[in-house]
Amino acid sequence: MTWATIRDGFKTRLATIDGLTAHDVMPDSLPDKDVAVVLPGEPLFEPQSADGLFSVNVRVVVRCFRGRSTDAQEALDAYLWPVGEKSVVAAVYGDATLDGAVDDTQFTFVGAYGAVQDKPGAFQADVNFRCAAQSE
Repeated sequence: MTWATIRDGFKTRLATIDGLTAHDVMPDSLPDKDVAVVLPGEPLFEPQSADGLFSVNVRVVVRCFRGRSTDAQEALDAYLWPVGEKSVVAAVYGDATLDGAVDDTQFTFVGAYGAVQDKPGAFQADVNFRCAAQSE
């Protein structure tokens, strides 16, 4: 298990959401459409026990672009809610082991919600997770 494997697992789960483009690394530019990017959380790693158990914190940045900010905010809300067909949390919980990359994944919080500076009609927020993993 590596950080790249975890990122790939998140991208695979996020790709199950219709209309959302998922990236496991930050692209050079973000398109003017619904997009999710998997990034390290803070802190990236935390030890949990002396027997090799540790946590990996993951931040999924979700951005929605529409012609009007109110429409972008409405679209973003559907991705942030913990249930529903557009839910980032529900998609990740569809396989909380990320195809065996981790032991479990837990949703922790949504933050950094707001309009994107210098990008009228865009809203974004962070959906944060903690993954439990065992060192090999």
